[in-house]
Amino acid sequence: MPVFDPTLTAVPSLQLNLGLDSPLMGKAKNERTLMVYSWFALTREKQTELPLYDDGKVRIEVTGTEKYGVANIWDAELVIYVASIIQDKINKGEKVESAISFTAHDFFRVVGTKPNGSAYDRLEESLVRLKGTMIRTNIETGGEGEDKGFGWLNDYGLQ
Repeated sequence: MPVFDPTLTAVPSLQLNLGLDSPLMGKAKNERTLMVYSWFALTREKQTELPLYDDGKVRIEVTGTEKYGVANIWDAELVIYVASIIQDKINKGEKVESAISFTAHDFFRVVGTKPNGSAYDRLEESLVRLKGTMIRTNIETGGEGEDKGFGWLNDYGLQ
C-alpha cells in the first residue's frame, strides 16, 4: 500500500466516462426507477453484492469484489464531490476532460474529514470500492434503453 504524503500533496485522478459513453440515455431527473433503489451499500460492513432489484420491468444488480465489496454511501461522497467539479467546469464553459484531478485536502475539507494518514487510507479504499463495483441494469430513460453494465469509475491514481 502506498505511503501518503502528510503534507497534503496527494492528487487523485479519476478516469470517468463522460458524454455518449453514459449508461443512461435521456433525462434522469425524477426518474422513479433511479430513486427507488440504493446504488450503494448503506453500511460500512463489507457487502459483496446488494439485494437484486427486479420489479419485472427494471432489473438492477450491484456487485463488488470479494476483497473490498461494493461502494458504500460514504464512497458516494466522492462521486458527488467529483460530479460537483464536473458541473462547475460546465457552468464556467470549460472543457471537461475524462480525467478529473483534485487534491485530497480539498476533498477532506468539503466532506469534513481531518486530513491525516488514516483519511488517505480511507480515500484509497473508497477509490478501490468505486473501481470494483459493477452495476448491471436494463433501465430505460427517455424511452430508450438496453442491458448495460458500468462501474463508478474506470481508473484512479494517487500521486
